[in-house]
Amino acid sequence: MAGSLVYDVRVIPPGQSEKTDAIQIDLDHIDGMSVTMFYPYKIGSDK
Repeated sequence: MAGSLVYDVRVIPPGQSEKTDAIQIDLDHIDGMSVTMFYPYKIGSDK
């Protein structure tokens, strides 16, 4: 069994100096393993 929390956050990605929008996911497993992941994203067109 596992649980998770998801947040909309602003972070500074590795190798960059400015914050960007990202999704933060905190995963906790019943066996004691915990992981936090970040997925940067941009809203808009690539044109």
